[in-house]
Amino acid sequence: MLYPVFKYFNAARNTMGTIYPKGGSNAYYVYTFIANNPNQIVQLNLSNALAASTAGKSLGAAWLIVYNGTSQAIEVTNGITLITDTMGFSYFNPSETKTMQINMPSAGGSNNFAPQLQISGYQAGVAGKYADIVTSDTGSKTFTVEADKQYVVSVSGDINSAEGLTAVLDMTSVTTIDFDDFIESATN
Repeated sequence: MLYPVFKYFNAARNTMGTIYPKGGSNAYYVYTFIANNPNQIVQLNLSNALAASTAGKSLGAAWLIVYNGTSQAIEVTNGITLITDTMGFSYFNPSETKTMQINMPSAGGSNNFAPQLQISGYQAGVAGKYADIVTSDTGSKTFTVEADKQYVVSVSGDINSAEGLTAVLDMTSVTTIDFDDFIESATN
């Protein structure tokens, strides 16, 4: 009896995961045969079983894409924590974006994550002049992000003007990131 198992790398969370393909009645996929011929070849098409097994899987993260619509470089903070990129830079120039990954808490096991997370305290700005990131629908500084979703924050204004900066999270333009499209590789 063959019970195929696939390992994959979740690059979003830098973790290894396991997929157990499902067959009928949501049970593990099984293939039975008798190896009575030394030249016997067995080929399995597990695409349907894998599709059933990855449905509902999550990468365990959400992303904020912050667009700098100001006339100078800005940075993003979460409370007093400065958000830096992989090179250690915190500032990013006008008309550029910074992507921030927000990891969902574990929900029972290394491959299961909470479906959403309430966050607050994010700000964008420069030189001690920061604007709270607020939602486009309610103007709230506290908002909920969902796993496998990408949100866009637009920062605009001028820190040298009386109006200062604004940082708005567009709640109407949310992109879903597909688990299957994101996974880098699978091996058995």
